[in-house]
Amino acid sequence: MKITILPFLKLVLSHAYKLFVLLGLLLVASSVLISCVSLKTHLNYVHRSDTRPPVDTFAFIMVQKVATPKQCMESPQIESCVALLQALPPIVQESSGSGMIVKTKKGAVVLTAAHVCHNPFPKMYDSDGIKFTVETDVIVKVRTSTGALLNASVVKIDEEPDLCALDVEKIYAPPVRIASKPPKVGDRVSAISAPMGVNAPTMSLVFGGFYSGYDEDFHFYTIPTRPGSSGSIVLDKRYRAVGMLNAAFVSMESIGLGAGHQDLVDFISDL
Repeated sequence: MKITILPFLKLVLSHAYKLFVLLGLLLVASSVLISCVSLKTHLNYVHRSDTRPPVDTFAFIMVQKVATPKQCMESPQIESCVALLQALPPIVQESSGSGMIVKTKKGAVVLTAAHVCHNPFPKMYDSDGIKFTVETDVIVKVRTSTGALLNASVVKIDEEPDLCALDVEKIYAPPVRIASKPPKVGDRVSAISAPMGVNAPTMSLVFGGFYSGYDEDFHFYTIPTRPGSSGSIVLDKRYRAVGMLNAAFVSMESIGLGAGHQDLVDFISDL
């Protein structure tokens, strides 16, 4: 089938726009176990008795997701599809978030939010007879409080509580523990975060507030929360993990929403 320059350009632009919109809206299925790995145990049994925020355990998480159109599937528009794939560039999405090394029964992991480390791209694009597969590479790196840059891989991701566990090539500090009991309304809590990506090896932003209860969807913490804070572990007065910051009100940044104590306990129980 002969394709002239102007119609082909319109075809490329049309499907490129649709592809960007589709890939921006779709999410991976919830409660997906990504892989089964042997978690790092180095420093896992060092007992922490913190009197100050455990900034050494903070993880600044950098994620790059590259979606590449790969192969046209059989359809009446396969010739147009082949021509389109030759013109479509890879789609690159970069994001950052917060996290912390946490102790589990099988080793130490970095906990963060699911929406920080998930793959938002579908495996197949299908629109107006144009059908092709999409291959996605997800590259996760963790920067420590000393500036070391470490490779990480997803161990487990669960969209419902918005939690993700990362296996890091080196456990760079003794992990914090999950608290033995949940906080009560009015208990003081804190979090180490990188809102808007604000973080450096010489600086860690520490925020404080109060645990404020929960509704049917979220636990509430009066801790400043903005994009980039996602994945921040909420700590009690003994600096044990009791929750996570995952979301915020656009017009009220002093309230953070997210997972609670039982969510963390349930999530790490089968790692």
